[in-house]
Amino acid sequence: MRDVVRDDVERDIGGDEQRVTDLDVRYSQAMFKLILMPLWIATYLYGGRTFQVLVNANTGEVTGDRPYSAYKIAAAVAAALVLVAAIVMLILLNR
Repeated sequence: MRDVVRDDVERDIGGDEQRVTDLDVRYSQAMFKLILMPLWIATYLYGGRTFQVLVNANTGEVTGDRPYSAYKIAAAVAAALVLVAAIVMLILLNR
């Protein structure tokens, strides 16, 4: 807040250059307002481990952990390698 007050003082003084040597900033009746934003929290068990996911319903941002299936990752890598090998074979055969 001190920087905001200093900027307001300099703007009120005007001109090209100001020399503000001291500010006596006192806060009275300081208030805050609560902002209630929807946040979804999910905790679940998978494979004997607990995972937690947080979803900010305002922005849609998802944060948290998720399980990885070693079998699915290995199958995807194998499928990609087979696809690359098939493309390379087609290129070599068409030469």
